[in-house]
Amino acid sequence: MKISIKYILLFLFVSFSSYAFAQTSICKGEPLYGYGKKIYNNTVHDIEKIYPLESELKYNSNSSLYDDESQKSENAFVQITIDGNISDNHVIVNISLPNHTDNLLIVPKKNLSFQGRIANPVFSILSECIRLDYLGPYVNFGMEYVYPDDFIIIEPGKTFNDSIYLDEYYHFLPGEHQYEIHMVNIPVSFNPDNATEENDISINSNRIVLKIDGNKIARNIKTGY
Repeated sequence: MKISIKYILLFLFVSFSSYAFAQTSICKGEPLYGYGKKIYNNTVHDIEKIYPLESELKYNSNSSLYDDESQKSENAFVQITIDGNISDNHVIVNISLPNHTDNLLIVPKKNLSFQGRIANPVFSILSECIRLDYLGPYVNFGMEYVYPDDFIIIEPGKTFNDSIYLDEYYHFLPGEHQYEIHMVNIPVSFNPDNATEENDISINSNRIVLKIDGNKIARNIKTGY
């Protein structure tokens, strides 16, 4: 049977469209790839590469691996605002957390930036289906917070502000890419006598989009808090 060029082109168009739609649909859920760290899938690699997250997600239940709207807390009623810019080879994100309530807002330092530093992967940074790995230090604040210095305390009517160089904690992809950036849910307490409880409410942040050329960004990862 003779197959015309028209049917071949139609078949290719349908096949490509189905593939593209499938990829787009998949990426609307959880990220499919990671970038930044050299140890993944139980293997040490010489250079950074984009790698599938499938096996990482299978064995790691860390919520920061996911980027789904369903992760937002239904109890969240405090909003943190972020904005970003590129300056002097750095990706800078500014953070503003106002306390419009009548109570103290108590945030464990491990869940927010403080004096330009972070101690955990508190940011979600995505470029299409690629999630940037957190490469900075982890700080063990212990299971319970017993020292006043473990907290950021925001008085009623006051605003907490901070700025951070994301390139000191994440490596950006080579070349120019568009990134969606937001902070992961931040558990906080409103009761100063019960500050060890992190499940009272969660703070959500807005999402920003930055176009970044990774070849022009500094690559000096922080090694200490």
